[in-house]
Amino acid sequence: MVRSNSTDDSKSSENISFRLNKDQLHELRAEAKQKRISLNTLVSQVVDSYVNYTLNASKSGALPVSKLTLMVLLEGYTEYQTKTMAHKIVDMSGKDATLMLQGFYDFEAVLKSFESWLRAADFAFSHAKTQDANRSKHTFVINHTMGKRYSVFAAESFKAYFEPVVTQQVMYSITDNVISISVEGA
Repeated sequence: MVRSNSTDDSKSSENISFRLNKDQLHELRAEAKQKRISLNTLVSQVVDSYVNYTLNASKSGALPVSKLTLMVLLEGYTEYQTKTMAHKIVDMSGKDATLMLQGFYDFEAVLKSFESWLRAADFAFSHAKTQDANRSKHTFVINHTMGKRYSVFAAESFKAYFEPVVTQQVMYSITDNVISISVEGA
């Protein structure tokens, strides 16, 4: 049985039933309880992550890599080398990845891909948005707990990723474990 439930024109939902393995359902219930959210919310987040990131991530060349692997790989590089590497990687794959994930390439597609990636990476983050008639400004504060080298690498990667589609210069600040980045687009 499927029932449509629409609260606004842009996002509608349907009720649907699925049969799940008991052990997996138990794990989902435990995760929802730990996160203090409903099972329905958790399953919606899982489906959203799959549809908006995982489904096409491997097609865009993304691989699951542990935080420790990235931290070790960044050891031994100067800050300049780290920034150069970040730009080179994004220059080689950023637009292609967005096209594979979203099907188009503009500010909104880059923004959606970025936020989907943050969720898939399971980083704690906040996203504040301000909007006027001509543009929207988005500020992300990301807690990655991976150290200063990763902050430098990630912040420069994010900057390079957004630069082709923003209307104002990308601004960021970093600490050992937190990145704050602001982007504006039309």
